[in-house]
Amino acid sequence: MSKLPSFQFYPGDWMKDPALRSMSPLARGIWMDILCVMFESEKRGYLQINGKAPSEEQIARMDGCSGDEISRAMSELREASVFSTTANGVIYSRRIVRDEEIRNKRSKSGTLGGNPSFQKGKPNPYYEKDKQNHNQGDKQKITPSSSSSSSSSSSKELKDKETKPPEKPPADPPPSVPKQQTNIQKIVRGFQIMMKAENDTTWNKVYFRRFSKPAHELLTLFSGDVGVVLDCVEAVAHGMEKKHLSWTPETIIKHASDWKNGRLLK
Repeated sequence: MSKLPSFQFYPGDWMKDPALRSMSPLARGIWMDILCVMFESEKRGYLQINGKAPSEEQIARMDGCSGDEISRAMSELREASVFSTTANGVIYSRRIVRDEEIRNKRSKSGTLGGNPSFQKGKPNPYYEKDKQNHNQGDKQKITPSSSSSSSSSSSKELKDKETKPPEKPPADPPPSVPKQQTNIQKIVRGFQIMMKAENDTTWNKVYFRRFSKPAHELLTLFSGDVGVVLDCVEAVAHGMEKKHLSWTPETIIKHASDWKNGRLLK
């Protein structure tokens, strides 16, 4: 694999990702180190040594942390679904793997060459064709008959325009009917509001798919009652924040049954 000096980093995505912001500074710092290690890996984007997943002890040595710090950080990262794992248990970054696939496709396309009509040492066929058409246009002469015909046609168009009644102004378009939100969309919107990201126009595009699964689980738990689900999300989130604890959709699911039974955070 070719060595690359750097990878793309998007500060906006890093700062707006609720899963990352919900973690401790220790976990975020360790994850940044792991991203760098995965970028330099023999298989870019994957955390592996000789094709195998390293132990937490090995990761601790790579990051210069204690075993306890790595254990706590990996637990936070795993709970927030920050990384994914292969069937063999190898951790990988979805973003780095996706960017690497795109880079390889573009590189492969570039080696196939450009337009086959352009050949080295030969004139541009499109330029020659345009020049030929231009020269033919210059050689054409306007005959008296064509000039007279053009003048008669213009007079007729002007006369028709003067006698034609004025056009009616276009009718106002019918008022648009707002689309009805699905239950899943309503619950995901509730998560967005509780995370104080309701004015972020890119939030749905980035996080809707990830938050749809916990929304569906909550909807199933509360027998399809959207109002009760939203009450649960608000209550659990406020309860965690009062105790100065961070939360994620997975946290809401974890405490949903306790809230349902009236035993939340007592």
